Amino acid sequence: MEYQGWTPDRIEGELVRLEAVVSRIRAVQARLVDEAGRQRLPFQDGARSLVDWTAGRLDITRETASDLVRLSRDDALSVLDHLDNGAITVDRAVLRCRLAATGASDEAMEASDRFDLVGMRRFVAQHRRVGRADERRARDERRLVFEESADGETTRFWGRLAGTDGAVVRDALSRLGDTVPRDTAPTR
Repeated sequence: MEYQGWTPDRIEGELVRLEAVVSRIRAVQARLVDEAGRQRLPFQDGARSLVDWTAGRLDITRETASDLVRLSRDDALSVLDHLDNGAITVDRAVLRCRLAATGASDEAMEASDRFDLVGMRRFVAQHRRVGRADERRARDERRLVFEESADGETTRFWGRLAGTDGAVVRDALSRLGDTVPRDTAPTR
C-alpha cells in the first residue's frame, strides 16, 4: 500500500482507526485469557501462573501478559466493553483497572478520564493502596541513630526517615542553625 500521497488528516484517521482495531483484538484476547484461567490451562501445561502462560503462548513480554490478565479480571468497570467499542485504548483500560484496584471512588474514576496517559499514570500512583505490610515496612525502616564520642566532643548521627519526618528534622535543624551565633573571625 502506498502512503506517500496521503493527507495528514487521512494518516491520523487511519492511525486512530487501527488503534481501535487493536483495542478490539486485545478485548477478545483478554476474554480468552480469562477462559484459559477458568479451565486451568496454565497449570495443565505446567506454567507457574496465568501471566507466565500467556507470555509464553503469545510470545509477548511479561508486562503485556500481565496487562492482559489484569483486563481479563475486570468485572465491574466494563473496560472490556469500552475496548470492544474501540472507545478507549488498551493502555487507558489497563490504567483504569489499576486505579479501580486501589479502591478509588467513582468520582476519581471519572476524573481520571480528563488526563492524558502520563497524567493518568501519576493520578493512579497517587491513589496507590497502602496495606498493613506497607505501613509496617515504613515503620521498621524509620530510625535515627545518635552516636556520641567518649569524650562528648562530637556526635555523629545517621538514619532513615519517612519524607514528612525527614522534612520536620531538616526544618528544625535549619531553624536551630540560624540561632547559633557566627564567629566574627573565622579560624582554621
